[in-house]
Amino acid sequence: MEPAGILSLPIEVVHHLSSFLSVEDVLSCSLACHYLRYALNDNTVWKRYLPEQDLTRLESLEQHVQPTLQLEQTLTPLCDNRIHFMRKTRLLNNWREGNFVGNDAKPSFNYYDGRHGALKGRGQLIYQDRYLFLGRFINDVHSEGIEIWDLDTIPVLHSVLLINDVDYDSFYVVGSYLVVIICFIVNVHSITIPEKEYPLSFSFSITEEDTTFNQQCQHFGGHDERCVGWKHWTVDQYLVSNKCGENVIHIWDITKTCKIGSFCSPFHGFSISVHLKTKEYLFLRQNTQFPNENYLLKFCIENRTFSEYSFKYGGYPQHIIIYGSHVILFKNADQYNSEGWYDTVCTVHDFNTSLELKKRRFNNANKNSLLQTTTVVNGKFIILCFDCFQIIDALSLETLDHFQCDFNVKYIVHHFNVSGSVFVVTSDTKYVLDMWDITKKRKVPLKLKAVFTDPLCSDNMLTKLTFLTYYKIQVYRFW
Repeated sequence: MEPAGILSLPIEVVHHLSSFLSVEDVLSCSLACHYLRYALNDNTVWKRYLPEQDLTRLESLEQHVQPTLQLEQTLTPLCDNRIHFMRKTRLLNNWREGNFVGNDAKPSFNYYDGRHGALKGRGQLIYQDRYLFLGRFINDVHSEGIEIWDLDTIPVLHSVLLINDVDYDSFYVVGSYLVVIICFIVNVHSITIPEKEYPLSFSFSITEEDTTFNQQCQHFGGHDERCVGWKHWTVDQYLVSNKCGENVIHIWDITKTCKIGSFCSPFHGFSISVHLKTKEYLFLRQNTQFPNENYLLKFCIENRTFSEYSFKYGGYPQHIIIYGSHVILFKNADQYNSEGWYDTVCTVHDFNTSLELKKRRFNNANKNSLLQTTTVVNGKFIILCFDCFQIIDALSLETLDHFQCDFNVKYIVHHFNVSGSVFVVTSDTKYVLDMWDITKKRKVPLKLKAVFTDPLCSDNMLTKLTFLTYYKIQVYRFW
């Protein structure tokens, strides 16, 4: 008898129909018969559940994150992308259950400025999330080298790049380059790992002559010191620089060793900073001398132009989230407002018109003074109100759900999106850290040996968390 219904369809049609199914439905259909098991055990089917960036990273985790079941016990060999999806699920479950391997090392140097609690540069995990680049301090002010640590198992010092200028500004990892910045001097070193040499590939300076628009801004209130010094950011393969007091951004393509150009902001102001990079735009924050005239600008690197649309806002918000065509602002309420002292006021705006669409006040802003890690995941964000986590719809600002936390929780200090599930790290009144699984509404059985002021590094797939205490590197590996 000829097969009927779905069993008579060509395999390509079954693949197309599966695009309308959830993971659970695909798994259920795979159990129905040999034909559907064969048809749905295909890389094209399972790739839909793996964002491209996740797939790239998961391929490098093969030796570390294994599925819970033994692959040799399956009836037929599983396709590569299904195995990658199983690794991704295993990693998420490890976060939820607090399954990790913890290791630490006590080096000879300290790793952040003791006066300001900040790293020199930014530690980054690169090359299969294995090597940590970390500025070391010889005292509470000066850093004279970048150490490279191998975090494969117990942290081991791999190599050191000495820096001649102890007051160097920062460093970044861009592709296979290490970019070290000393004010407006940029030294670009090639990364040769597992070799232990970092030869200088090229060097350039960002000078006044590069500035295409050099009008001196006049500031009021004795703030001329803001016009001194440079600020730098890396976005993909680009280095973006701005001199305080100038309305110009300088953009270099590090991988092509060339300058993209110098670009003048459409508004007068005293600083420009990089806020966010999306697929199409670089979003920049522009401060002016007038507190009610600050801007978010959209700049297209490919076309080398500013968008005709910009978002205008007043004051200095605690946090800004760009969500699609909307902007979400978080501000402290006026202490003299009778509705509540220092409550958090949240507003949603249309980016192109700056029109306010929604507004809501949240009680007890003291618990929301560290909002910088807050982000929107699946259309929602998390905020604290007294002893309760509030799950908020990002556009309507309505409370979708809530659950109770410990009464002594003081701040949300870290915010993680692990495969679409939200985890937050909180600090209590004694600065002890706890992790919470917001999706499952419970505390994760994991005690973090750090406090909220300790700098934190993580890799893109969140397989590792690395806390940097004053004299220790503490690594949590979630496999």
